[in-house]
Amino acid sequence: TSRDVVEPVELFYRSGSFESLYTMRFSRYGEDAVYSIIDDKSFTITMPEASTSVFPLLALPALPMHIFRPVLDREGPEGFYEFWLPESDLEEVVVSGPFLPAAYDTGEKLVLKRNPRFFMKDEKGRRLPYLDEVIILFNTEDDAAVSRFEAGELDWLMMRARDLIEHEEQWREYTIQTIGEWASATFLCFNQNPIEGPEDDGIPPPKVTWFLNKDFRKAMAHIINRQRLIEEAAQGKAAPQYSFVQRSSPYYWEDVDALAPKYDAAEAAEILDAIGYRDRDGDGIREDPQGNAVAFTLITNQENEFRVKTGRIIAEEAQAIGIQVDFQSVEFGELLGRILETKDFEALVIGTVPMEEPLTDFQIYHSSGAQHLIEPGQEQPRRDWERRMDELVEQAPSSLTFEKRRSIYQEAQKIWLDELPWIFTITELVYQAHRGEFGNMKPHPMRDYRLPLHRIYRKRK
Repeated sequence: TSRDVVEPVELFYRSGSFESLYTMRFSRYGEDAVYSIIDDKSFTITMPEASTSVFPLLALPALPMHIFRPVLDREGPEGFYEFWLPESDLEEVVVSGPFLPAAYDTGEKLVLKRNPRFFMKDEKGRRLPYLDEVIILFNTEDDAAVSRFEAGELDWLMMRARDLIEHEEQWREYTIQTIGEWASATFLCFNQNPIEGPEDDGIPPPKVTWFLNKDFRKAMAHIINRQRLIEEAAQGKAAPQYSFVQRSSPYYWEDVDALAPKYDAAEAAEILDAIGYRDRDGDGIREDPQGNAVAFTLITNQENEFRVKTGRIIAEEAQAIGIQVDFQSVEFGELLGRILETKDFEALVIGTVPMEEPLTDFQIYHSSGAQHLIEPGQEQPRRDWERRMDELVEQAPSSLTFEKRRSIYQEAQKIWLDELPWIFTITELVYQAHRGEFGNMKPHPMRDYRLPLHRIYRKRK
């Protein structure tokens, strides 16, 4: 009922007593939302202004409050967390989705059975889902998943290029399809945060002077050898990337492919020569107009093989035009600390996950955001283009038509392309393998490639 939607807002999402991805989502979109019950089947959400932020709030799960409210009143948050455990009677679990839990083996598998009361029907009026049972296996990362697929334990497998390369020849009997680009934007970013006081985090001259120079960043954009990255870092199974918007998104600006700086080492060298970054002493390293050797440190996280290969190739291409790059891979925890806490990095190879609504992540794209990598937490935007980006970030949620939002997102992509706060590299392709026994095997690239389980069916033999 409406109570199951409205009561969790105050008890769970707004109170701060419970930590989950849903409380994080609510804190981002719903702090000013007011929920009201009209009747058992209707409720309202009132926002301070018209905003698309209401849509993520509608994705927050309803909870069976006739069950949870007595538990919360009696035992508080601890009682809630311990109420439905792996050893609980699954017949008592309340579900509104297409499948019901039938069996659970901790760390091994979850067995789901068809929910005969699921509300959705197909185009011919048949109640969904089609399948009677779905088994989800855990511990199916990388090599383990491939082995279980080959053994017939898995009917479907999603994989990146690295797995496909190893098994493509012996898997000719299976159906293997490219399902899109991996939902991750990998890019080169320079720290443009100048030190402005004894307690200020940032980068001192001369390096910050280089990084603030758009012509320097443009020269670095011309040394991103995407074809080499595709061949060496992704085994030939990747695509060039030029935007923070996923290519499968309806908001992708098609002109970005033609207008983005492409690999051209000669062009990069000419740009550097024109701004006075030349090798004046013949040692193979360029000096800036003040005589400082143009050299910086580039970091990424050592656990990500793709990023490590990308960083190493960028360093080699930079060296070829007289820019000395000390490439280092560090533990992910150290990388995050240097990005978010100490701001102690000069340049990095990192990634982010594109969102369905591209400017949704305020903390990244707004100049005041804690994850605005080039200079986080600005009280006022330092750069004119950041001021305009802030306006677009703020306008997007209140723009209710697709055409208006697309215009905003395309302008943002134009700004990003012109100013190059991030210099994009490539994105790996994603593949699926199955035995052809099932239909509607269509993972959605904008939804983490999740399968539409309620619409999958077994083909007749």
